[in-house]
Amino acid sequence: MAVPRINKNIRLAVKRGTSYPAVVTDVIGNRASAKLSIGGATVHNLKVVGGPIEVGEVVNVDYTTPEPTIVAAGKSGLSEGDVQKILRGTGTGVNPKPPAITGDMFKSTYDTDDNGVVDEAESITSGSSGDGDVLTADGVGGSAFEPLPTLANHDHSGDVGDGGTFDAANLGSGAAANGAVLAADGSGGAAWEARYGGFAIVLDGGGSQLSTGVHLYFEIPFDCEIVSARLMAKESGSIVIDLWKDTYANSPPTVADSITASAKPTLSSAQKSEDTTLTGWTKTLSAGNYLGVNVDSVTTITQVTLSLRVLKT
Repeated sequence: MAVPRINKNIRLAVKRGTSYPAVVTDVIGNRASAKLSIGGATVHNLKVVGGPIEVGEVVNVDYTTPEPTIVAAGKSGLSEGDVQKILRGTGTGVNPKPPAITGDMFKSTYDTDDNGVVDEAESITSGSSGDGDVLTADGVGGSAFEPLPTLANHDHSGDVGDGGTFDAANLGSGAAANGAVLAADGSGGAAWEARYGGFAIVLDGGGSQLSTGVHLYFEIPFDCEIVSARLMAKESGSIVIDLWKDTYANSPPTVADSITASAKPTLSSAQKSEDTTLTGWTKTLSAGNYLGVNVDSVTTITQVTLSLRVLKT
């Protein structure tokens, strides 16, 4: 590397074998650039002796070496004699030798056969323990080989060997009613809740008073139980309605299939009525049953709606 152009004072300093003060301007690895304090010249990419150094640090640039060298004796804690030895190639380096690491965990002691396994670990045997047993603490300072616990079948059934499938038949519902469903309770939990539905049967005389007799038949789509019956007429009047039930095979149902006993849905000079007792009623309906709606008697009423509220079962 060519020596940068320097002024007469610097050249004289070099002849005298002295170093020249400078300020570090750049550091890359173990080399650095520095700006000389007299003359302002910048020398680039010089080897660093001493250190470590950082930008802005005051160092010395020595021109007595074959290649100009940045010397940071103060930063490294080296004496002037140490620096001269390093520059002449007789020193041992800039970083002090780290202290010797002591301890007794030597490979020659604990891995005498040099196979990468601690000798004591090679001597551990499982004796008469079963295949797959694991070494566990025994709670009193020792250890023993024990089998892993058998994991329970998590299908909520309690049945062994059911192939891990969910067996809903074994999922209890407590005191919940027949047909209740497990639903979110709105507060992070779940509860069994009844499923309600209903049928709204509209009888319309087209502006004239309703006629007596059978008005319609309709199919029951699901198993259920009637829990209440309401009547709502277009105008105040009187009406008595009967409900007949039978299977599809025996349909249409007749008066012999009445389910209302002596508590038929009735309006008596009124516009609305409700019955939640249903005394004597055959309240159970099965999917596929047919209901017939018969008007036994009527006065004044031109339109009425019979609403049956049911509990799905």
